[in-house]
Amino acid sequence: MRHESFPAPEAFEFRVVPAPRKGERVPGLKTDEARMANTLTDVLNQMATDGWDYVRADQLPNDTSTDLTGTAPKTMVLLVFRRPLPAERSRARRRPDPLVLTDPLMG
Repeated sequence: MRHESFPAPEAFEFRVVPAPRKGERVPGLKTDEARMANTLTDVLNQMATDGWDYVRADQLPNDTSTDLTGTAPKTMVLLVFRRPLPAERSRARRRPDPLVLTDPLMG
């Protein structure tokens, strides 16, 4: 019987940040869509500069958000980012490599 070892998958750390709700005013950008796209681009580029890869946007319920009229949005949008853990932190979190049976016993 022979066992083959496969390397453990790369370990990641994650960061979740609130998505911008409104685009910032920038000279030359007239529409809300253009302002929002520019603001979101700035957020994504800043996170990338710090080594974070964009994964996805999630919309989650937010039942604690209310205003005086009770008309506040009941959901929030969050941006999810990840980056590989440094090697020393990754090794500390890894489980042993799984063993895969490649030649089963005949019996």
